Amino acid sequence: MVMIVVTIAIAVGIRGLVLAKDRDIVAVTLQQSGDAGKEFGNIRTDDKRSVLTRLIALMAFWVVLILGVFVTMQVVGLHTTGVVAILTAFGLTIGLAMQGVLGDFLSGVLIATFAIYRIGDTIQVKDVMGIVVDFRLLHTVVWDFHTYAYITIPSNTI
Repeated sequence: MVMIVVTIAIAVGIRGLVLAKDRDIVAVTLQQSGDAGKEFGNIRTDDKRSVLTRLIALMAFWVVLILGVFVTMQVVGLHTTGVVAILTAFGLTIGLAMQGVLGDFLSGVLIATFAIYRIGDTIQVKDVMGIVVDFRLLHTVVWDFHTYAYITIPSNTI
């Protein structure tokens, strides 16, 4: 029982450290991107680094938590082979069912990693040309010059 509490504390601590760094990045980004924030009102102006930072913090949290639970189960004397087999089958099923979403997600990670564009940049994707007003790992929101509307573009389209 103590090992589970320690594992949860370590996982929460890792996530807290990464998110504390994330808050500093967002604060500096919001100060530096004054024009985009003023033009588009209450549209979020998160920087891609903060999106990746949150993603890494969430992944680290779950990895440490799951590994801690498995180690605790081994120490207590429970067999984890069946649980690992079930989790593997579950992961495969979910992965096959969510191929489109996972494609968008991985495209978003690549866009964020290589900094292809930033909030406030003008981009053209197919027949949509406009200013990037928001970025998420699954999609990008663009203010279209032709229709004067917000258009959501999936990451795997860009």
